[in-house]
Amino acid sequence: MPTAVELQEQINALQAQLEEVKAREVVAVVERMKREIATYGITADMLGFPVPLKPGRKPDPNSARSQRRQAAAAERAAAERAAANGEAAPGERS
Repeated sequence: MPTAVELQEQINALQAQLEEVKAREVVAVVERMKREIATYGITADMLGFPVPLKPGRKPDPNSARSQRRQAAAAERAAAERAAANGEAAPGERS
């Protein structure tokens, strides 16, 4: 039966091996993702990543993202007004 020291050495060797394998796999995964993104025209917005604006630019209020944010803000405001008046929020059953 191996000793605790021998087992720890095996664990350390396996962890080092795991890091090497992961590093190689990450390269392959990133390359595959780049191909798929290019093939399907996937954007950062589609993946839910914020797209930084160029300096000096203002958000487009007509973009789908801006419209979703505005709709969500309107729903929150309606729910808060309803709660303040002791009513059920819009869309909720009483």
